[in-house]
Amino acid sequence: MRKFLLLPALGWSSAVFAQSADCSAIKAENVVLKDKIVAYEARLGIGVGGVAVEDGDPAIKVKFLSCKASKATHRAVLNFLVVNSGEPLVLEIESLTASNRPSQVVDEQGRAFTATSAYYPMVGGRQLKAALPRTVPLTCTITCEEVPLATTRLNAAVVSFQRLKADMTGGGREQDYFKTTLKNIPVTWGP
Repeated sequence: MRKFLLLPALGWSSAVFAQSADCSAIKAENVVLKDKIVAYEARLGIGVGGVAVEDGDPAIKVKFLSCKASKATHRAVLNFLVVNSGEPLVLEIESLTASNRPSQVVDEQGRAFTATSAYYPMVGGRQLKAALPRTVPLTCTITCEEVPLATTRLNAAVVSFQRLKADMTGGGREQDYFKTTLKNIPVTWGP
């Protein structure tokens, strides 16, 4: 009788052992799915991954899009949208290495990132500054170098903007500075 009771128990334990070998693949898949959920929540502004934005100017609204990092290059690219509800102007983003009023990006460990001179912030696909018409959204990017693989979140990105009055030549003249802060930014890692 005892032999018959041990056979089902032995069969059950071998099935559990066979399943534990596949757990590493399931855990890896769960990590990827969790990162996607956090990124989607951040884009929608909901849940734990919601990015908070403190606009520095009531007429210029900033909306978080994504922060994608590369495992191969350790470079993270923060993308956000800027919409102007005021008068047309020329908008410039100060780089992370600017001597006056630099932008700043800090991760969850308190590490501040700097960028090399080859990676200036982009405004509407142009380096540093571009014309910002009324109600036309422009995509902006800030690139961070040497981001550790352990970084899953940026605590804050303080974006230093310079607002220039547009002139007829397409350039601009200095008007003023303001800063907008994005907080609790999830970092999505890719190859």
